Amino acid sequence: MHRFDPAHLHRLVSPERDTWLHPQQVLDALHLRPGLKVVDFGSGPGYFTLPVAERVGPGGTVFALDVEQAMLEALQQRATAAAVSNIVAILTDARNIPLPDAIADRALLSLVLHEVPDRSLLLSEVSRLLKPQGRLVVVEWQPWQTEHGPAPGERLAPERLADELQGHGFIQVASAPLGDNCYVMAAHNP
Repeated sequence: MHRFDPAHLHRLVSPERDTWLHPQQVLDALHLRPGLKVVDFGSGPGYFTLPVAERVGPGGTVFALDVEQAMLEALQQRATAAAVSNIVAILTDARNIPLPDAIADRALLSLVLHEVPDRSLLLSEVSRLLKPQGRLVVVEWQPWQTEHGPAPGERLAPERLADELQGHGFIQVASAPLGDNCYVMAAHNP
């Protein structure tokens, strides 16, 4: 299974990425408001973390989780430069997320699940961290070859993702394409 190389983290915050990932649609799917607590799984250098932190405001918190220290260091530098102080960066993996149960109102997994060897374990952790009725938003690659993204064999088709979410007790709310490259799926904890 392919994992994103942190040596290319500059690609994750490139303005060109906005043209094909449609970040506004993803942010809208999260239904953010001031004061919420959000877990950003696979936050990388903060492409979504920073705008989420701005939307939840100083009374909210974004827990930025990543498996690569270099990604979290880049995130912290970008947060400092933007004077954003409501982000907690945590180096972790799906097996050991050091956060208490039901801490989050929202969870975001953007272009992460296709890289995770044990999606079941990660989805169990997402469910554990989300409050009852907490909202999960997942962004994944379309299952066919696109201009951006991994090989088709490494992608997670929307139907399969919906089945996996349902298998972990999530109730699917909506799914929509994000241009030609990706799709967004929203669900919530029971």
